[in-house]
Amino acid sequence: MLDLILTIWYFVVLSKSIGEVHGISSILGFGIVMLSYLAVILVLVMISLVTFGLLMG
Repeated sequence: MLDLILTIWYFVVLSKSIGEVHGISSILGFGIVMLSYLAVILVLVMISLVTFGLLMG
């Protein structure tokens, strides 16, 4: 339970920090954080698909 609370607090502080640095709202800062995580996941999925395709092909 404590881990969940600290994770949420981490995202709140990170979103507010990004918003402050870039001069945008913390909601947009949260969107930037989520978009960056999505980009990393997309790259990892693409690498996995290419690797799987090369191994099976």
